[in-house]
Amino acid sequence: MREKNVRWALGRRGQATRLGLAALAAGLVPPLMVAGCADGAGEWDDKVSTASAPAPEVQRPAAGFTAALASWPLFVDRLRVVGQEHRVLAQPLVAPAAAPAHWSYERRRSELNALALVRPAGRNPVIASLWTDAGMVGLDALTGDVLWRSEAVEFGKVPLSFPFDPSDLVGSTKFRPVSADGGEILVVQIDRDLVGVDPTNGTRLWRAEKVGCESAHSTDPLKWWPVRGSIAVDATCRQSSLSSEPVSIQVFDARTGTKTQTTSPDPGLGESRVRGFGCDQLADCAGIEHYPVGEILGRRSVAWTTRDGNLVRYGKAARSASDQIEVRQNGDFELVGYTSGTDDIRWQVTGEAHDLSRPQFFDVDTSGDTAWVASHSWNGGPPALVRINRANGKITGCQAPPAGAPTRIEAYDNGYLVVGDLPTDRTYAYDPDNPDGAVVLLVPDPAPTCTW
Repeated sequence: MREKNVRWALGRRGQATRLGLAALAAGLVPPLMVAGCADGAGEWDDKVSTASAPAPEVQRPAAGFTAALASWPLFVDRLRVVGQEHRVLAQPLVAPAAAPAHWSYERRRSELNALALVRPAGRNPVIASLWTDAGMVGLDALTGDVLWRSEAVEFGKVPLSFPFDPSDLVGSTKFRPVSADGGEILVVQIDRDLVGVDPTNGTRLWRAEKVGCESAHSTDPLKWWPVRGSIAVDATCRQSSLSSEPVSIQVFDARTGTKTQTTSPDPGLGESRVRGFGCDQLADCAGIEHYPVGEILGRRSVAWTTRDGNLVRYGKAARSASDQIEVRQNGDFELVGYTSGTDDIRWQVTGEAHDLSRPQFFDVDTSGDTAWVASHSWNGGPPALVRINRANGKITGCQAPPAGAPTRIEAYDNGYLVVGDLPTDRTYAYDPDNPDGAVVLLVPDPAPTCTW
């Protein structure tokens, strides 16, 4: 790697900060311009180690390979990118955990807050990072070269309030890639505003102000999802976690930030508590979750499409060849496989509520003809990673997870799994000196067996 320490002088901090805020608000911050983002001394002070050669070819390791990672990874080309408290680094895809970095970017005076992999049209992928001093940095994902430095503070609003936390580093709602114009842009959440950012140079493309619920009494944080060239925002105004207000959805054009529609579809499920919705990017729809009044686990789902605004039963518009499996009853009772493109149930795997705090079907992901289940207690036993045939629902094996009870699993077409036991709803500050979970990249046993 080629290393260099970079100090970007700002002059007097107050003047630079005011200039930076005004420039970003006007969408005029140019590449590599430091817009007043301070490291405590009025300047950037970072260490950049760029790649000196292309990433090595991937030699698939044998079954049983594991590598503990600092955070949930982003995969690009033959590299995995992870975040540490003060550092972003790329390593060869299947290198040991302690392998040297292929490239790295480090800031000792600020903590990493969010990471996103953005794929702009016609350019190398970009690793965008957000830091606790509201600085943003764009890195070439293949080489580690700094493409731009900018600032995410606008008019005193800071899009973060927590320091480094590996459980909220990748996939955070405050920092996401969104499809637009044949590629992707970066969308940053600042308070209740959404800001579109050009990932190639860090300049502002648009800003949608005060999105979501307009009531100051709403108790819910802003929730939004990318949906094929659009951004769907949960605009339901809930007065409490037990209230039953009608669902409201706002849709914004990802290219311009313009609101294209607001709707309150009636799911036709009778009286229910609306608990928001999640989006399926592949099927261009939002799945709206409803909990019948009086039932905690009786989740029902329908699909609402952003394309024509129609509301349909979950499955007929929402389900695609890559999305055929649904966990029912809050993860404890049933895993259901559907016939592709329909809501016809093809198979079911039923669990038992041995302990509601240890769901049998905590998380599911698919790759090829296999579905992997992250279970906190498989049939009343210990935590497990369970492999299921997607075509018929038959259990083809299981193995113990590499760490504690898994809270997240992702399966990849190359046969790798990433499994983590990080908290999913943290109510306390993360302590880097006393980690409370792990993320592990692994190659599963081709024929794992259940021993309990």
